Amino acid sequence: MPKDEFQKYIESSEFRELLQAYEDAAAHGTSVYMEPEDIIDIAEYYHMNGAFDKAEEAADYCLDLYPDEDPALLFKARMALIDNDDPETARQLYDRVQEKEDNIDAIYLKAELLFIDSREQECDDYLKRKFREYQEAANNYDDLDEEPDDINFAIDVAAFYIDHDAPDLADEWIKRTDIPTGGYLIEYWEVKAHIAMAHEDYEEAIVLWNKVLDINAYSIPSWLQLCDAHFRLSHFNDAMQCAEYIMAINSSIPDAHLAMGNCLYALNKQEEAKAYFEKYLEYCPEEPTAELLLGTILCNQNKNEEGYGHLMAMRKNMMLMPEQNQREALRICASAAARLGNYDEAMGYCDAMAELGMSESEIGIIRGAVSLESNNLKEALTHFGNALQNSNYDISAMVQVSAIFYEFGIIPAAWKLMGPLIEGLEDEPELINECPPETFALYAALCHHMQKPDDFKKYARMAIAHSPMDAAVFLADFFPKGKDPSEWLKDDKQP
Repeated sequence: MPKDEFQKYIESSEFRELLQAYEDAAAHGTSVYMEPEDIIDIAEYYHMNGAFDKAEEAADYCLDLYPDEDPALLFKARMALIDNDDPETARQLYDRVQEKEDNIDAIYLKAELLFIDSREQECDDYLKRKFREYQEAANNYDDLDEEPDDINFAIDVAAFYIDHDAPDLADEWIKRTDIPTGGYLIEYWEVKAHIAMAHEDYEEAIVLWNKVLDINAYSIPSWLQLCDAHFRLSHFNDAMQCAEYIMAINSSIPDAHLAMGNCLYALNKQEEAKAYFEKYLEYCPEEPTAELLLGTILCNQNKNEEGYGHLMAMRKNMMLMPEQNQREALRICASAAARLGNYDEAMGYCDAMAELGMSESEIGIIRGAVSLESNNLKEALTHFGNALQNSNYDISAMVQVSAIFYEFGIIPAAWKLMGPLIEGLEDEPELINECPPETFALYAALCHHMQKPDDFKKYARMAIAHSPMDAAVFLADFFPKGKDPSEWLKDDKQP
């Protein structure tokens, strides 16, 4: 059953009566007769709402009444695989399923087991074989009131690959079907939107998520995705509007508060952002992201001891973050420790970066920043010089060092590094692709400080086009507060 149809069903009086009867029986320790499909619908309802224990209890109850019932076995197998990361139990339950070849849930479970076992090609070949079977059946299809099974199957497989972070395979599968006219329309647009997001085509993703929301205006996951697409394009005000819609639907969605905080932070409204991060932390006290963001804001406000306290709280759960975020977290910790005069502790954070696979050149640049924070310019220059030499004067390393000089107000040194680099890019434009995303935003900021207004506008436009997020970081102070980067240069009277 398509997701939107199932959502309507669980909101119906028919389902609510079944659920009430089941819960009354469970509360009194008695049994109530139900069809197995109805019990599994109840299990699915619990699972959708995050009540995993109750979901499994419902599936077990189904098996008590109907031993070896395929839907219950498949439900428990899916929970074992996805929720409990227990493929062995999932395989054991799958082996007990009687109708493996004709049951669509059994087909998907087998594919899932193959995929997680690193047998991706075997998985795809199996799904293609089943798809051909559906296509052959569809040739004799004469019921115009429902969608042919091959269309639904192709959309489901595309969604399966989205779930497994394989957008290229998802794209191949979604191209095997036309736009459906039946119940799977919302799933079709969701898959297309996820593919666009994965391919970083955020403009297209915005169009597609709006198609999803035209069908279901109360889909919080879709609003969150639309918010993310706008944010990645630095459409901060549009992203905030999405977050506001989410909070209007349900004010207790933590990610909506996080999104609002991120947008306000990007718009240089740090005190307002702080309030949303604090709210997010109330909902998710073990989540390290909010602690990191709060610590960063407080350090930016020179409330270093309070900020460092949040960073220490973040460290307890830092491993929950992606590795790239952990690197940035350690860099912020090192900077904060140095500000508090804890030089050895700051350098200890630099040592820890090696465990995250950072190169000696990358770590050397951060050591240089720690030295600057500790007012030791000579030592900093030594670290920077060694790092640049170790990187063979890599473009990325040169931009990173320049950005640190800029952050510490050492504009002549930053200009000395960036000027020849930009001149070289003008001579060899093919090297632009090797530049880190902040390159043009940083150079535009330097042009502003060096009183070169024409170059400032030129490179600010390039920064907005190449990386609006970095434009927001480096250039926000030069434009009216609260405006998206895309609006900055509409008025040529701006600096």
